Amino acid sequence: MSVSAGDAERLLAELQALSATRLDDFVRTVRARLPAPLRAKLPAPNALTARRQVAADLEAMIAWPEADAARALDVWVATARSELGESVGDRLDGLRSVMEDPGRDRGLGNVFVPEKTKIDLRDDLVGIDWLVRGTEAARSVAYLEVTRFFGGAPAGFIGGTAFLVGSDRRHLLTAYHVIEARDHDKNEAPPSKADLDLQIRGATAAFDYGDAVPAGAVRGTPLAIEELVVSDAALDYAVLRLAAPVAAAPLTLWTGGLPAISGTVGFVVNIVQHPQQRPKQLALRNNAVWQVAPRHLYYFTDTLGGSSGAPCFNDAWKVIAVHTGFDWFDKASYMGRNIGFSNRGTLVREILADLAARGVNLPLVVEQ
Repeated sequence: MSVSAGDAERLLAELQALSATRLDDFVRTVRARLPAPLRAKLPAPNALTARRQVAADLEAMIAWPEADAARALDVWVATARSELGESVGDRLDGLRSVMEDPGRDRGLGNVFVPEKTKIDLRDDLVGIDWLVRGTEAARSVAYLEVTRFFGGAPAGFIGGTAFLVGSDRRHLLTAYHVIEARDHDKNEAPPSKADLDLQIRGATAAFDYGDAVPAGAVRGTPLAIEELVVSDAALDYAVLRLAAPVAAAPLTLWTGGLPAISGTVGFVVNIVQHPQQRPKQLALRNNAVWQVAPRHLYYFTDTLGGSSGAPCFNDAWKVIAVHTGFDWFDKASYMGRNIGFSNRGTLVREILADLAARGVNLPLVVEQ
């Protein structure tokens, strides 16, 4: 049976579409059917995803001596026929000859066995639907504009970022220093209560700044802020309520565990933001997390002034932190270079703990 690159690609798509449960069952069944001596030679089951475990098992089989590899692959293909369907098994059987050939076309052989030379430190491959889900999440991120008041007089404005968190579609989460609107590098004093009230009442949020700009709107369609619900300067967060609900959906706040950081290799955060009052942007490349501290997340993701208040997403597009700025560190090293600083975000779980301690109940969507 001849196998083309198109056949391999279609088969890969078919396998990717299978549920993790079916692939887990497939892995267990293959292992149960293998003779004990061969089963003992397979990699120990670990925390790999189901698809990567299938690949790891197959890679091991192909590397065995010819007789052992042939016996194992016979079981592998027969199990695919019984567990995944005749058509899948038939095509896997055809692909086997390609994978067994020492001079095989690497493009076909690596349908199941990723080339290690193309995965550097961390596997950053994601399904294309990841972009679709990211686009959906980005619709809930807003440009936040705050007019500065000094002694009751307006004095320019600053731009920041906020995002929708309330199931009532009215509550926004942002960084407190955005609505405070003071330049601490210039030693500006915090606003008086009267000035802060004016800044909050005069603030606007625009969810469409990044789409085609509506006629007459410079930075999207401004929506009025009704009030500051709660804030904490130390944690640097603020919850605002819009004057009216919006069409966007609330983002999910993640309070569960975070992946481990091994050596210099961390997981990633994806930040949808309005840097320097620009249209909505996504920091997508070079997004490694450096440290998880008791209250903060530290990461090497591109941000600028105006990014404060932006959501820090995990790869499931759930918010794990609120971007608040950066801190200096003598030993902050990224990609082998000591850069001396790291971006900082307040962990969502710390914000929720603070709300609970204050007895503030909000209509939030939370997962753990």
